Amino acid sequence: MAFTPLQPAGYVKKQAMFASFSVRQKTGLGTLFISVPTVVAGKGWDKVETCSYAVGDGEHAGMLRIAADAEGGFKVGRLKNALVFRVPAHPGWAPVEFRNAVVKLHVTEPSAWVIYLPEALLRPAPVAAAPAAKDEAFPVAVTKQGKPRDLSVVGTTVSRGEKTVRLAALYYKAFSLLNRDWGRAVSPATLLDDLDIKQDEFLAFIRILRDKLAPLGLVIIQRPAEGFVLQLSPEA
Repeated sequence: MAFTPLQPAGYVKKQAMFASFSVRQKTGLGTLFISVPTVVAGKGWDKVETCSYAVGDGEHAGMLRIAADAEGGFKVGRLKNALVFRVPAHPGWAPVEFRNAVVKLHVTEPSAWVIYLPEALLRPAPVAAAPAAKDEAFPVAVTKQGKPRDLSVVGTTVSRGEKTVRLAALYYKAFSLLNRDWGRAVSPATLLDDLDIKQDEFLAFIRILRDKLAPLGLVIIQRPAEGFVLQLSPEA
C-alpha cells in the first residue's frame, strides 16, 4: 500500500519567485515581469496558454491575482524552468524600476494564484536625482543618460561617425532591446523571452554581440542579479 502526502491549502515549495518592473521611456508605460519556477506552478499550468490578471483593492490591496483563462488575453511565457507573466502597469503603481525582487505566492486553486506585490510598486515614486555629470564632462557628446549622440540606427545597420556595423536579424533584435533601455539593466528573462535562442546558448550569443559592437565603442556589461546593460566604452 502506498501513501500520498497531503499538503495544506496554500502550500508553496521553497523556490524563489522573482519580479522585475520596467518603464518604457517613449511611452511612459510600465510592465511587471513575474517569473515562477515550473516546480511551483505545478501540472495545473502545463497546457495553459493564456491567463487573466486582477489587481486587489481594500483589504486585498497590494495583491495581484493570476488565473488560467482561455479568454484572458494575456500570453503565458515559458522558459526552460519557469513561467513568465507580463503584467501591464496599474495606474496606482509607482513608476520605480527594479530587478529580481523576491515575491510571495499563495495558491488558491491548481491554476490560480495570489501574488503579494513588491513594496517598491506600492510606495510613492522618489524624486528624480539630478544628473551626476554634465554632457561636457564626457570625452564625446552624449545625452544625460550617457548615450552617444552620434549613434545612428538605420534598418539593421548601426553607425557611429564613419564606423558602421550591419547586424543579422537576431543580433539586431537583441541590440534594439538593450538600446531602447540604454544604461538600464535588461534581465536575461526579458531577452530570452524575446529572442528565439536556447538558454544554454545565451551567454555565447551575448559574447558574439559584444564583439560585433566593439568597433563602435559600445560595450555590454552584466550587473549581478540585474541583467545586461548597453553603454559607451570608457575608451571610446
